[in-house]
Amino acid sequence: MIMNKYLFALILPLLAGCGSSQQPQPEPTPSTAVTTTTIHQGAISQQITLQAQTDYLHQITLTAPVTGYIRALPVRPDDMVRRGSLLFTMVSAEQQALGVATTPLSVHASCQGLVSSVLPQVGSFVTEGSPVCIITDLNSLVFKVKVPSDYSRQIHTGSHGLLILPDGRRSSIVLSRPLMEMNTDDQTVAYVARASVGFLPAGLTAQVIFTIGSTSGQHQVLPKEAVQSDANLSSFWVMVAANDTTATRVPVTIGNQNRDEVEILSPHFSPSTRIIVQGAYGLDDQARIRLSEGR
Repeated sequence: MIMNKYLFALILPLLAGCGSSQQPQPEPTPSTAVTTTTIHQGAISQQITLQAQTDYLHQITLTAPVTGYIRALPVRPDDMVRRGSLLFTMVSAEQQALGVATTPLSVHASCQGLVSSVLPQVGSFVTEGSPVCIITDLNSLVFKVKVPSDYSRQIHTGSHGLLILPDGRRSSIVLSRPLMEMNTDDQTVAYVARASVGFLPAGLTAQVIFTIGSTSGQHQVLPKEAVQSDANLSSFWVMVAANDTTATRVPVTIGNQNRDEVEILSPHFSPSTRIIVQGAYGLDDQARIRLSEGR
């Protein structure tokens, strides 16, 4: 009986151990797959994008050569006419009164253009010198580029730019002369510029990109996607791979930038510093990462 009690005392802890559940294993900390790059030296030209609007400088007003009556008026507003196209015919008041059969006076277009307006109608009485129709000279197409006064030393007569039309077409453009009046609301001066782009309607808005010089010396340069910023674009940072598993957030000061790259003015990074490119967006300081093959 005593032996049975001892056996029960020995077996009971074993039974209790067999029935106990195992402790849950902690889940692994999630990590983000990233690729890295390193600093390279270079200088990025500073670019500024300005607004331009189409306009036609020359409009030709065709007037009645005599006092009389309009016999024919084959053109309508928005018609395209060639040089030499018939615009209207008329007879003098004396010819009309006498009923003499005579060849009407013909008025032809002096240039290729667009009929902007037609004032009288067939049979209308007009006095000598009164306007009959107005033609816009298509060769007088210009772009009026609004240049901020702050950039008057860098962008001026003779400056070359890249014109980008709303449909994506691109063309070189050259500023020829400034207009006399400054826009006091936004402190800009309108420059007349020309580009070979064919016909465009007046009032069309386009963009002009000017390159206004490179920064002096060489700077650290990174791909643009490696640089993060806040919503107000007031602070910038990069994510650095401190080791193979941890990313560190490092504030930076940026310089010039273009479509693909940005200058890093400070701090100074070692050529071997691994800076995260793909996967950097949204990473927190000390975030867990796993490295993929770098660029």
